[in-house]
Amino acid sequence: MLTLRTPRVESFADTDTGLVRSANEDSLLLFFPQDQRQLEEKGILAIVADGVGGNIGGKTASSTAVSVMREHYYASEQLDPLSALKGSMLAANREILTKAAQDPSCKGMATTCTAFILLGNDGFLSHAGDSRAYLLRDSVLRQLTKDHTLVNKLLADGLITAEAAASHPQKNIIVRALGSDRDMAPDTFHLLLEENDIILLCSDGLHGLVSDDDIKERLSRLPLQEAGHSLIGLAKDNGGTDNVTVIILQLFFKKGIAGDDTKPFLAPVGTEKKKHKMRFAVIGAVLAALLLGGLFYLWTAHGVKENMPPNLGDLIMIKK
Repeated sequence: MLTLRTPRVESFADTDTGLVRSANEDSLLLFFPQDQRQLEEKGILAIVADGVGGNIGGKTASSTAVSVMREHYYASEQLDPLSALKGSMLAANREILTKAAQDPSCKGMATTCTAFILLGNDGFLSHAGDSRAYLLRDSVLRQLTKDHTLVNKLLADGLITAEAAASHPQKNIIVRALGSDRDMAPDTFHLLLEENDIILLCSDGLHGLVSDDDIKERLSRLPLQEAGHSLIGLAKDNGGTDNVTVIILQLFFKKGIAGDDTKPFLAPVGTEKKKHKMRFAVIGAVLAALLLGGLFYLWTAHGVKENMPPNLGDLIMIKK
């Protein structure tokens, strides 16, 4: 277990094999730079990675992800932290693919990866797979990341219900991960953080066995260290069928956005970007009108086939 504290951040990080698996294929990193200048310029790095591909391959993939990302991020000359974080994840993806090609025992290995940078009152996320990042603010728990799973895609396409998704037999198939594809593109986010915000990173060994309501209740009620241990214990009480990894950061600083009473958590785009978005919106509206007109013609002339299945041919599916 790691327990690190700074004047502005309290943290918890731990991983557990669980009650069923013989080995722990998860890896985690919580790195506070000791060099003050590096801390101020690059910030604190937290990563949760859940390996796929058997005991050897899975652990190799997840440990490679955290080590390469740490080295690459802090060595990066990118001035934009989000670009540097994304670049470090892409570098880890390439390294995992290279190792898998060179070592037969690691063939097919991959890993989920959810990485978070805390820099001042800004947070930066890069994400691939079904590990998660949450934000707890003012007693409201928000899931920040999207699960890159086959079931989530089917749910988004309206082909299954939320109830069916919860017990779907293919719920462990992920469609995006480090090591899955050289063209893998992680999701990225920039967050605006506030006093007492809590960031939680976790593998599906936690969120797959512990409800969001229970996560929120423990993070809201318990001191940070107790909350971390309690969440891992609850996952084990609920079966402990997977490795469980948890990182929690609680932030203590004055609000960095003066006069903002709406408490946003996604960073606003710049004025110039808004102008571009407005232009794109107008163009999009015109194109949408043309598209709808074409669809109406096809419907009236030939009929519309309902409930067409999604095209899954371009998805790389990895069973965990």
